[in-house]
Amino acid sequence: MAAGFTLPSILVVVSALLILAIGVLLVVSIERNTARSFVDRQRATLAALAGLEEVKGIFGTEAANDEFLILQNTLPPNTSTKKDPIPYLYLARGKSSGATANYRYLPLFSTATAPPAAAAGSTLAPPVPTDLVGTNPKDFTFLPRYDASKLAWIQVPDAKGKIVARYAYWVEDLQSRVDAGSAGNTKDSGSHKRYGWKAGDTSKFAKFPAPGLNAEDSKVDAAGKDAEPPLDQVALYALDPAISGAKDDSALDKTIIDGRRALISPDSALAVAGIVPPLTRSADGHLVDPKALAVEENLTSEVQPYDEQPVVPFAKGLDASVTGKPKINLNALLAKAPKTAVDEMAAWIKKGLPDFDSRKGGFPAEEDY
Repeated sequence: MAAGFTLPSILVVVSALLILAIGVLLVVSIERNTARSFVDRQRATLAALAGLEEVKGIFGTEAANDEFLILQNTLPPNTSTKKDPIPYLYLARGKSSGATANYRYLPLFSTATAPPAAAAGSTLAPPVPTDLVGTNPKDFTFLPRYDASKLAWIQVPDAKGKIVARYAYWVEDLQSRVDAGSAGNTKDSGSHKRYGWKAGDTSKFAKFPAPGLNAEDSKVDAAGKDAEPPLDQVALYALDPAISGAKDDSALDKTIIDGRRALISPDSALAVAGIVPPLTRSADGHLVDPKALAVEENLTSEVQPYDEQPVVPFAKGLDASVTGKPKINLNALLAKAPKTAVDEMAAWIKKGLPDFDSRKGGFPAEEDY
């Protein structure tokens, strides 16, 4: 009787252990996949940041002054797609050597090889992109109206030389686009208002500092920011294909101005302009609706400013009551009456530099600096 009972008991225990082992293996597998997904995500994020930092480094180093040009080149048109060739941008810098100039080109897209320096005395001519992206480039589709771009992968190895991530980048030129976040106004009874220019006109509205810039509202608010966009005299309504004259009888600019808070990406310009999906495109990738076409290809989303909040550093000689606090806003100060501005600045200096009176800025005491 005991022998007959032992075998089923052992089978039950073994079955329980098997179920437990399977559960443990499943949990371990799920945890391993989760950890791998997290690591892959972190690698992808760091690779994307590396691409941004590389482009940032190029501009920070090479565009620190005005001694550069932005040029572009394209691949031959793809006759099968009928789309526009995607533009490849180059930052060109020159160095004078007597009567000739030597140029070098920095691609604003990921390449496998660096472009050779131009021959001395040669004219500006950006390199052919296919000569730089290698023999096995990757096709990337960025914008529907452009052909796919061919870019080289930039590989990221680990300490042992194993490739653990890769990235590619392509810089788009938005300088020719109109900023939907600042262009246009409805100050003339709900219509666009623009100050004109006439020869001999000496009023501030005529030449501030050039015709077309905002003169009337070019002042700062209490926070030191522009009370009105300085380029709000750009006529947004003129993008409406239905407009035939100079009169603002379009609702396009009013719709965009009312919805500016929703400008979070380049594609959001279509939504802010009231363009209702579906968005139909022709074979060449361009939008069929004329208004949608004008908005997509001429506007860009609001360019967000880098609002740095400078603070007073913790340094010797500075009073503890101001260190770590925001510095005084000079733009807001200059907008005030001269005497008020001077008094506020003097009070701020006296508070932050309690020894300033005795130090006299290095001048002799009789100077009363």
